[in-house]
Amino acid sequence: MHPAVAVLFYLCYTFAISCYSHHALLFAAGGNCRAAAEATGGFKMDQINETGTNNTDKSKNMDKIHESGKKYTFEDLREIMRTLRSENGCPWDRRQTHESLIPCLEEEAGEVIDAIRNQDPENLCEELGDLLFQVMSHSQIAEEKGLFTIDDVVDGVSAKMVRRHPNVFGDEKVNSSEEGLDLWNRIKTEEKSKKEQKTLTKQG
Repeated sequence: MHPAVAVLFYLCYTFAISCYSHHALLFAAGGNCRAAAEATGGFKMDQINETGTNNTDKSKNMDKIHESGKKYTFEDLREIMRTLRSENGCPWDRRQTHESLIPCLEEEAGEVIDAIRNQDPENLCEELGDLLFQVMSHSQIAEEKGLFTIDDVVDGVSAKMVRRHPNVFGDEKVNSSEEGLDLWNRIKTEEKSKKEQKTLTKQG
């Protein structure tokens, strides 16, 4: 499985239950995540200098990929995200923070769920892409702050999937999906306990 797909599956799995926890702001913005992001971020689009363009050779070539009959790759998406957030990138994207993008993340996660419920694979493909772009956005913002990168996100979720599936990647045996879920929850509880203990040790 491609690392990007692993990130998407995990995000959808863990985010679905709470994806509408801040739905009031999005609803007030007429369902427009960009308008809601402005409200969250405390700025208006008319306050942004709309002259931002990117002049790097690599960025100029991005629009030629499909023309050549090729498909964009995960690395292309990473480069697109970096370009949008760069000094000469998109003014709106450059302004965003983790907090201001919450409405967009909620909207995209909700649209993924809608596509699944509507059994619409074509739309699901598109909406998963939008959700992945949110993952890329937050990862890029974190990278700019020196916190973590998309590589760390991929590494973290991949390591977690391996740890919590010793029945697949190790020697432990399960005989049903219920036993598999019990195993997952047991390992999750153990990991949480160790994490809390580590935090207490640091504080002490």
